Amino acid sequence: MKNKNIIYSLFCVFVLCWFSTNMEGQNGEYTPQSGDKIVSLKFGRLKDYGEINGYYVNRIANGSSTSVIDYPTLSTDDPSATISIIGVEVKYFLSPNIALRFGGGGALAGVPSRDYVPGVSVDGSSSPYSIPSYSMLEGKTTMEMYGDLGADYYFSTKVNRLFPYLGGEVNGVYSQMEIFDGFRGVDSNDEVIDTYDTRRGEAYAFGGGINGGVDYYIAPGLFIGMEVKVASYMYAVKTIFPQPGLDAQEADAHNFSFLSQPVIKLGFKF
Repeated sequence: MKNKNIIYSLFCVFVLCWFSTNMEGQNGEYTPQSGDKIVSLKFGRLKDYGEINGYYVNRIANGSSTSVIDYPTLSTDDPSATISIIGVEVKYFLSPNIALRFGGGGALAGVPSRDYVPGVSVDGSSSPYSIPSYSMLEGKTTMEMYGDLGADYYFSTKVNRLFPYLGGEVNGVYSQMEIFDGFRGVDSNDEVIDTYDTRRGEAYAFGGGINGGVDYYIAPGLFIGMEVKVASYMYAVKTIFPQPGLDAQEADAHNFSFLSQPVIKLGFKF
């Protein structure tokens, strides 16, 4: 249902803009010129090569005697993934046919740890006068950054609103997760329960590819586009540090894809 709503919204934007603009615009109104800039929203299925699973990072602290790591993201498209806004892209035209492209972003999040707070039992734990204990809450910090840089070559066509292009780009992704303890409390012998040192996981990926797409202007400063990765390669690495002083557990993957990761773009030229 969510996917249908997105497609319907894009269709409505197309229809409204089509009937609200002068359909007899001159060719120069649509053709990009040197110094023009484009900002586009990209709709598609996100392929996250920097995903880290907290279950594997925190496995030892949860009582396992074996550290396990999952594989980095593979390049196979997931048809069940949700279609959503997956990024923002900026282009700068060096000439009517050549444009530099850049996309990137990041996110930081942090949850502070909370110490164990002992309770008080009055006439049994079920008494309404008892004060419950509060368990320790692990702290967690996460960070993820991505970026891509490339250039596109635009081809001329007989349709003054239609601008196909072909280009190349390099990509990079980095993410990190840290999990740490607060005060864990005391055991049945009133001995302080040991806390675990900070556990950390990180992942990075880099590569490049060839992109192909087409922009169709529905107004002099507004277009809808489609793009696909004609061919791409990403090398992804994931590491887990179960505790300081130990060697990292590592897994890597080579990802090749062809005619993959199609996206729809809604862009503005100014």
